[in-house]
Amino acid sequence: MWDYVVLAVLGRGPARTQAGLAAATGRDKTRLIRNLDLLERSGLIRRTPDPADRRNHTVSLTPEGERTLLACREEIRAMEDELLAPVGTDQRAAFERTLRTLVTRAAPPPEQR
Repeated sequence: MWDYVVLAVLGRGPARTQAGLAAATGRDKTRLIRNLDLLERSGLIRRTPDPADRRNHTVSLTPEGERTLLACREEIRAMEDELLAPVGTDQRAAFERTLRTLVTRAAPPPEQR
């Protein structure tokens, strides 16, 4: 699951530092390194020295990482559609709003972690 979270955060915008990625995902920096190592070996992300501070690295999706993220999102959407098929459109919208509310209350925004 954490691998998907990392890919999804990276898919939202420009490259991030490893520290910034840890903050955005809520993942401890030391544990995040293991995920990044695996994703890099798999060819899904690229780590490069940060031009602003060469002690840091920026992390970005590779083209293969972008394709993998898209495939994951399509698979997730298909599973959601199948699971929620018996539920009407209004009920589904209410369910999704409720889930967003619960997630928002359960976890503080990344900048507050």
